Amino acid sequence: MSRHRKHALHHANHSAANAQFIAQASTAAVQSEIATGTPAAITIAQAILESGWGKHHIGSANNYFGVKAQRKGDAVTWGSVATGYVDVDTREHFKGKDVVVSQPFRSYTTMADSFTDHGQFLADNGRYRQYLKDYAANGDARAFARGLQKAGYATDPHYAELLIGIIDKYKLDQYDVTRPPAAATPAAVPARRLP
Repeated sequence: MSRHRKHALHHANHSAANAQFIAQASTAAVQSEIATGTPAAITIAQAILESGWGKHHIGSANNYFGVKAQRKGDAVTWGSVATGYVDVDTREHFKGKDVVVSQPFRSYTTMADSFTDHGQFLADNGRYRQYLKDYAANGDARAFARGLQKAGYATDPHYAELLIGIIDKYKLDQYDVTRPPAAATPAAVPARRLP
């Protein structure tokens, strides 16, 4: 098989896998938007970005957003949606050095539970509340992405652009439950009768 043909086959398989992930994620993201108000397009784009198209969801933990459980002494809490936690070795920056530490990450029964917990985190956090209200009023997932950036969701200064690029490329806003208000149409002007 020629190199060009192998590349075309790989691209086709990759595109099919991406489409399959979006189809699966869209159902969970719509459920999350209904429950939490978080735009489905944002949830799907973040899952793509943060889990590498679903390839990295902490094994059987179904954790698509890297949501940590909270450790207080010997006790670990994981919120009302997760079913438990898994310990994972992660690289952290501590006192000027990179060190490997074991961290508890929330574990979920399904993708949908992970998506709903992520949406609930945004809904419960005061930093994002105004952006959720704005989205409920204007249905603009791209503005919500910029709001996440302003509120400090990620340290990457291009995070909103990355999300918007994914939303645009894969037309993810078609899954948003909340729609932008219809554009105002001018009122019909009655025809004038000529004498």
